Amino acid sequence: MKFVQWIDEKYSVKIQKIDEQHQMLIKIINEVFEAKTKDLDKNVIAGVLKRMADYAQIHFKDEEAIMAEHGYPELEGHRSAHQNFITKVADFNRGFNLDQDALTEEMLDFLKNWLIKHIMETDKKYGPFLNERGVR
Repeated sequence: MKFVQWIDEKYSVKIQKIDEQHQMLIKIINEVFEAKTKDLDKNVIAGVLKRMADYAQIHFKDEEAIMAEHGYPELEGHRSAHQNFITKVADFNRGFNLDQDALTEEMLDFLKNWLIKHIMETDKKYGPFLNERGVR
């Protein structure tokens, strides 16, 4: 069972690289969910959480670079949202490493809701802007 399902026509920003990265983030969120529901070893879960944090930073760097290259006017607000996500995930990771029970529904809901809301309300805004400049 998937915790988050990619729906192309709903979530696509019409930029292949970014859509693929969003799909990977969803895949990792689903792995976190699966690790929790299967009550996997703490080290396995910690590894998935680290991969989530690491991949999010790669994605954010790539996304911000594309926006900067094309002069996207809302880049700074976007960067701020990304930094807030990174900080929150780092807090969750620290909590989990201190206490195995720290992988809570709150964390899973945050990951899912933040990503979907971010794609729908923030990322969807830059899609047309970048598409008009030939980014696909």
